[in-house]
Formats: sequence, C-alpha cells, structure tokens
Amino acid sequence: MSQLLAGSSDIMLFTAMIGYALALLAYAAAQVPGRRREHDQAVPARVLVPAAATPPPMPPPDTSSPRLASRCMLVAVLLHAAAMAVRGAATGTVPLGTMYEFVTASALAVSVSYLLLTRTRPEARALGLYVAGGVAAAPGSAVTGLYTEAGPLIPALRSGWLAIHVTAAVAASGAFTLGAITSVSFLYARRHGAETDPQPQVVMEA
Repeated sequence: MSQLLAGSSDIMLFTAMIGYALALLAYAAAQVPGRRREHDQAVPARVLVPAAATPPPMPPPDTSSPRLASRCMLVAVLLHAAAMAVRGAATGTVPLGTMYEFVTASALAVSVSYLLLTRTRPEARALGLYVAGGVAAAPGSAVTGLYTEAGPLIPALRSGWLAIHVTAAVAASGAFTLGAITSVSFLYARRHGAETDPQPQVVMEA
C-alpha cells in the first residue's frame, strides 16, 4: 500500500512540475514587450479636453495570459500539496525526513507564500515568472539528485520536534526566498529602469 501511495505522490509531483512550467510560459507571454505596450496604452493618460468633448475609448488590456498563468499556478500548487500529503501517508510521518522531501516542501512553501501575497497585493503577480521558474526547477533537481524511496524515518529522526523545527525551517525558506526574489527584482529594475523611470515599480500588475 505504501508503495502505491509513494508512486501516486511521484506522479502528482511530476504533474505539478508540468503545471509550474505552463504557468512559467504564460507569465512569460504576459511580459513580452508587445503585450506590455498594449497594457501601457490601455492606461488612460491625463489629457486636457473641452468640456463637451468625449475622450476616445481606450482598448482593454489583454488579461488572458495572466489569468491562465494564475490558474496554472493554483492547480500546480494544489497538486504539489497533494503530492506531499500522499507521500506523508506513504511514510507514516511528516514528509520532511530527507533532503528530497525538504527541498520539495520548501518549493511548495515558496508557491504558497506567492499565492498569499497576490491575494493582498495583486500587483505582485509580476513576480510569478520568477517564482514559477524556481519552483519548477527545485523539485526537478530534487528528483534527479536527491530522490529517496518513501520509507520510515531513521531512529535518530524519530522525534516530535522534527515536525516543529523542520516545518518552521520550510516556512522560513518559503518566505525568505520570495523576499529575495522581490529584492533582486527591485534592484534589477532600479538599475536598468533608472533612465526611463525615476521611481521604477518592480512588482507591476501582469
């Protein structure tokens, strides 16, 4: 039974990686220069017009790619979480006892932190390109270099503190990784956007 659950967990994780890859492509499509220009042109500028004149209608921005990216990201996160839960059922404990499980759980923490951030700050969706790329690569590298068969914990790790301190480490990894992505994006935009925008916005709405 545990082998069946472990195999199901692996399949769910591979499917989640595909979802992250699709989200990455959709986020990239939303950031191409042509679509960015269409979005910028859709923002009405402040123009003085006579009182009786009607300003020309502005074309609506293209939101198909960002919406598709958000949906792919959400589905991938749900599959990722399900994969971790099923692996935990296969091992009979919290799936944080190996480096493979730690890296996989940390990638999930980054994704969940990103989704929670976009709930309160929708403009942070522009970070999705980098988040999706990172969380798609992390489980892939874990599978190729750190994968271990699902099994019980070694005696040295059989402690109730494992679930506490490793879970805290995973949550911190997710939050600080997202913060690092935001900081690097800000520094990049400030360096390369200083000539055109004195106050560059790093997390622009995708």
